[in-house]
Parts: sequence; C-alpha cells; structure tokens
Amino acid sequence: MFSTLPDEILVLIVKAIGRDLRDLKNLALACRVLLPAIREELFSTVNVCALQESYMRPYFGRIEQLRIEEPNPSSNDAMKGRFVPHLDPHVLPKLRSIHFGHLCVGFFIWMSTAVYHGMSTLTSVTTLALSGRVCFVNLRHIQTLICSLPNLSALSLQNAEYFPPSMTKVRNMKLPDGYEQWADSVSSEMTVRPKLSNLSVATSVTAVTGDVGAWLASGPSKASLTTLVVTRWSNTPNSVLRHFGANIEHLSIPLKGKGNTMVESPQAWKVLLHLLEHWISAENMHTITVNVHISSLVLARCEGAVPLSSHIDWDVLGLLGNTLNNPQFASLDTVKFEVQWAGEWKVAKEEMRDALAKRIEEILRNLNVTDARRLITSVRGLERVYWRGMCWHRGERQIDVRG
Repeated sequence: MFSTLPDEILVLIVKAIGRDLRDLKNLALACRVLLPAIREELFSTVNVCALQESYMRPYFGRIEQLRIEEPNPSSNDAMKGRFVPHLDPHVLPKLRSIHFGHLCVGFFIWMSTAVYHGMSTLTSVTTLALSGRVCFVNLRHIQTLICSLPNLSALSLQNAEYFPPSMTKVRNMKLPDGYEQWADSVSSEMTVRPKLSNLSVATSVTAVTGDVGAWLASGPSKASLTTLVVTRWSNTPNSVLRHFGANIEHLSIPLKGKGNTMVESPQAWKVLLHLLEHWISAENMHTITVNVHISSLVLARCEGAVPLSSHIDWDVLGLLGNTLNNPQFASLDTVKFEVQWAGEWKVAKEEMRDALAKRIEEILRNLNVTDARRLITSVRGLERVYWRGMCWHRGERQIDVRG
C-alpha cells in the first residue's frame, strides 16, 4: 500500500511518529518503503559535533537543524569550534536552523571566533535559537552573534543575561583572540540587519531582552516583524511588547510567566488585560495566542487535590472576551487559548480536559465567534524532549487538542 503513495505523504506519516529513535528504528525494520523518509527524519536534527564523524558524511545533505552543544559534560569540542571546517553551505544545502542549547553559562565568553566565521558562510540558515541560561559580556556581544548569520529571519532568545563586570574580572573571562576584529567587521551590519519576521523571547529582570528588543526595533525588524512570541518564562513582557505592534500579525503571550496559574499567582491574570489594553498596537493583528502553563512544582503540590478548573481565573477570562471585542482588535480572526503542563498528570483525565476546554469556550462565547473569527482551545500535556547520543528524540506524548 505504501509503495503507491507519493513521497510527500510518506514523509508526513513518519513525522507523525515523532523523533523517538526506537519507534523509527522499528518502523524502518517493519516497512522498507518508509526507510528513505525515516532517514530524512533521523538526520534532520543532529548535534554539531556529529559533523566530525565519518559515518555522518552520507547524511550531511539531510541536515536541517544543527544543535550546537557539547555531546558530553567533559567535551569542549563545540566551544573550541572543532566542527567549523564542516560548516560549508555546499555540504549542508538543507540547513535552515542553528540551535545553541544545554551550554555552560560562560560558553559565549570562551567560544572560538572561528564559530562566528563559520556561521557567516551559512546563507541558507534563517533561524537562530538560544535556550538555557547563557551569558554575554554586553549588547554588542549578542549583536555580533546575531549579525554573523547573513539571512536571519527568525530569532528565539531564552534566558539570556549579562555577566556582571565584576564576575568577568574574577573569572578572567576574556573574549577569545580575534573576536574584537570580527565584531568590528560586522558592526556596520548592526544597523541594516537582521530583518526578522519571527521573534520569540523570554523577558527577564535583567536588561538583555529589553536591550535586544530596542535594538531590533530601531532597525528593519521594526517594519518586517509579523510574529512575536513572549514565552511562558517571561516576567516583564511589556519590556519587549512596547517596541513592536503596528506590523504584528500573530502575538503569543503568557498570562504571566513563572507563576501564571491561580494557584501560583492569583493577581497575575490581570497583567494580560493590561498588556492588551495599553501595550499593543493591533491594527494588523490576525492571531492572538494566550498560554497558561501549569508548572511541575504546582503539579506536585496539587496532585489529586486541585481540579484543572482551579488554575483558571474565570472572571478575568470573561473580561478577556470583552477586551478583544474592542475596535482596536477589529482585524483579529483567530484566538487560541492554551492550557499546558509538562509530562503526565494523572488527575488530567480525558473527560476533565474536554470539560475544561468546553468551559473555556463557553466563557469566551462573547468573542463574537463567527465564520470570520474562530476560537481554538487546547488543553494538553507537553512532550518531553530527551537527548540521546548525537540525535534528538521526543519521549512520551500526551496530547489532546480541542478546536
């Protein structure tokens, strides 16, 4: 049966399984017709240090995302840039994304200048993501990294901070040889790029995200940015939201990060209404996504005792519908409301998730949902992502979406 299907359908079948290596291996053994599509999926995302392995060379053309991180705690291959000779746009023709993650705090302080040079050759890369706690010396340090990718259009910046000057002196954190010369060489690009269409940030009490937001808004991204995601880790989303607005078509924001449920922070929900009423210019906005994330700490405290519905401020939810019916949101055609938690939660039975989604829809019925405006509710557990060797895979999936 599979032999009669087009390649595009076979790829979708494999992607639906996720990146669980065991499942993909079993599927490859069970159905040889799917083997080419499985190889595409297996080698689409790899650790950058795998580029040094000879067995990987036949699969370079399948790589779409490079994860720059050390393969084990004792390694410094990524920091020293030993993979840089393999950063060749002709060798990696499908590469679209670079993701720095799971790094030591001082990684970018010590990172070899050769990495910047290697990134500058990758004209096919359009996405740069930084996750985990990473530190930079100053704004120019971050700008140098971002501007080293010539065609960047999507940036994800999570949990970035500045190293206090006193700490850099104590730890002798001197930037590597050749860095200043490289930073000078891209300094002229800092006013003309990047030209982003998608920005995802987690704002914090430090000045990093506010500084980056102000810098991006002073350049071409001010006009080109259409999708803005302020993730659930954010403390002060207005520090970024105030710089953008008129051109934003899709906005995704938390009610308030690090404590956005009623159990953790009963007053936090009012922040959402304040942001929508005072910080957003919504002339072109088509989609708003509101996210409530139930943390693992809350799950541990509430297991078996607190129903799902107690995590929602139902009064504020009703006011949200009224706010989004204001004239400033006339262009809005899609409202997504998400309730998420990580891993399994025994309390969250399927019928409870359905009941919560239905109640959310009933409360938001004053959104004037018509053929021209739709409401999507999502109540689900998030996938856990595990590292295994040089490849990545997702573990248990517990997903239920109501729309």
